[in-house]
Amino acid sequence: MAIHYVEQSLHKLQKLYHQKAYHEVIDEAKKLLKSSAIKQNRNQQFHCLLLLGESYSFQAKFAEMVQIVAQLQPIFPWIKNVEQSRRYYMLMMHCWSFFKQYAKAIYYFEKAISLQKSELSSYTNQVYYTLAALHMLNGQFEQSLKEVQIIQQRQNKQKRGYFLIEYVYFLEARLRLELGQILEARLLFNSLNKFVITQHSQVMKNDYFLLQLRLYLAENAHKKAMQLALEMITFEQTENDLLIREYVYPLVIEHYLQYEDYEKVVELQRQVIQSYQHNNLLQQMNDREILQQKYELREQMNVDDLTGAYMRSFMIDVFQEMFAENEWYQLYMFDLDDFKLINDRYGHLVGDQALIQTVEAAKQYFEKQSAIITRFGGDEFIVIVKNDYAIETNAQAFWEHMAKQTINEGRIHLRYSIGAVLIANRQPLDVAIELADQLLYTVKETGKGYLKYKIID
Repeated sequence: MAIHYVEQSLHKLQKLYHQKAYHEVIDEAKKLLKSSAIKQNRNQQFHCLLLLGESYSFQAKFAEMVQIVAQLQPIFPWIKNVEQSRRYYMLMMHCWSFFKQYAKAIYYFEKAISLQKSELSSYTNQVYYTLAALHMLNGQFEQSLKEVQIIQQRQNKQKRGYFLIEYVYFLEARLRLELGQILEARLLFNSLNKFVITQHSQVMKNDYFLLQLRLYLAENAHKKAMQLALEMITFEQTENDLLIREYVYPLVIEHYLQYEDYEKVVELQRQVIQSYQHNNLLQQMNDREILQQKYELREQMNVDDLTGAYMRSFMIDVFQEMFAENEWYQLYMFDLDDFKLINDRYGHLVGDQALIQTVEAAKQYFEKQSAIITRFGGDEFIVIVKNDYAIETNAQAFWEHMAKQTINEGRIHLRYSIGAVLIANRQPLDVAIELADQLLYTVKETGKGYLKYKIID
């Protein structure tokens, strides 16, 4: 039933995606990812996340896209589908472009290209154009210019209209100016259709007029540059703040100084300061996001795919980070009673649901306590808790909470055996685990379905 639900949901998502209904894709994908059913299949989970990440990208919601990429990364090593791998690399390219890490963006774009169905020796013009733009942003002007020339040569041979001819010329004009080839840049710029370029987006409009302004300055056409700068100061400023500060603001401030309009000068200087502060804030946000992604990726790589609990190998690392030396803590070792019987009678899918419900129930109980929840092996789990509760009260309340758990619409009642210890951190973690294991064994030997606890001082 769960498999059928996921397949139907993914089919609906794919249909919405092809219809470019990205808002709906985002809403539906978020709902699907909250369901426990999607966690049972890595490929389906990856596909859902991929559609969500691409939809965020098309909606220009890059911060959200980065968060999805962080969730895709730990799953990707298990993905064998070539087309999904290519789309993943394209998302990585957009992610690093968002952080202005263009060398890494180029690396992932080239990896995506290597998985194209077409022959590697015959890149499409769109591919060359994207590479040229990325190389220009990365400061590799000569390389970018070579790729622009390849597009032009290919189109001449094909005897067809140029692919995005205006954009190719625009990119070449920017490159020629960066290389100091002012006359060539001016000839290319004059050949552009202003309407085609500026209708693309506000960012492209800024780029177009900024290139014109820089050409005026390079040609010593100071009056024209001043007049254009005065027009540009009213534009919406998005990704070009740095260049606008460098070229536009100084000209406009100079103009108002000539006319002794000091109020305008002060106002513009305030805008410059705010612009710097805004960019510094963005950089700080980017730095924090990158750091957060590292922490999230580290955790996700060490989380059990089925249940969402930590893996056994990662438990010690988290324990050492969370607990100070000589600090007291509680450790619970527990397992599902008659888990094999559930698998044999109802099937492994229901058995998996029992494991998932076990971790969800543990997380729910320890939600307000600092806890490490680990899948120790099979149907056996460990929870390490830092709190001020008496273990007698806490252990009893935990056991009662777990005793209420059911699955399969309440038709299957889950039972647990628990061994718990309260122990000082001066004792090694393996000592606490061994003691809890002994208590759990005692429970199993004497009837199952209840708990034993002990205080070790």
